Amino acid sequence: MERFDENTKNGWQFTPLGNFSEGGGTYKLKVETVVGAGGGWWSQVHHFYPTDEVKLATKGEMVAVVSFKMSEAGDMEAMVIGREILGRLNEQYYGSAGGEVWDQLLAAVDRVRVEVYDPTVTFGVPIKTEAQEANEKVIKIEQLCIVAGVLW
Repeated sequence: MERFDENTKNGWQFTPLGNFSEGGGTYKLKVETVVGAGGGWWSQVHHFYPTDEVKLATKGEMVAVVSFKMSEAGDMEAMVIGREILGRLNEQYYGSAGGEVWDQLLAAVDRVRVEVYDPTVTFGVPIKTEAQEANEKVIKIEQLCIVAGVLW
């Protein structure tokens, strides 16, 4: 049985981390880009910091962790696909208008997830093999995990 409470929305579980401003001070958080690949998996932690002051004030800074498992891909293809996923997440979140920030973030993550698994969307890298120069095959993403949050 699934547990739904005030921290659950549309089947997504939210874990409140608390209000870091209660101590009266301000905190700065620096997130380094971390990338890892191996065994068909690719992962990256990315910090989106909009240069547009309006977007920064209304949407904050987004921190996302993206991890996925691919079929038949090398490190270069994984990097290209990972950057594409991160780029789409950035576009979907910062390009949306109106509504609560958490609703916008949830919608952005969900739209990217749908795109990744949609068979009509080519979300892969064409690879030309030596034996079949003109033949292209699409790399499939078998599993995807996106964890995202917003900093102010």
